[in-house]
Amino acid sequence: MPLVAVASPTSEPERAAMVSLLDANDIPCLVRGGNFATLLPGLRIGTSGTATLMVPESLAARARELLAVFAEPAGPDEPDG
Repeated sequence: MPLVAVASPTSEPERAAMVSLLDANDIPCLVRGGNFATLLPGLRIGTSGTATLMVPESLAARARELLAVFAEPAGPDEPDG
């Protein structure tokens, strides 16, 4: 079962929320990389602190659809961030 990248969360809380959303929808997920960032939070050297969410290729379209909510800008009544 080949895995494909579907998202690169920008923070630990965002990563946790994304993984939980996929899990709640029965989409298995592997987090590749990002472990360096837990040692020195906030420090990014190239892509060393970047995590990538990987899912089975057959579920990638559904995963991207679910995770699209994280890419949407805040509405006028919602705070940024």
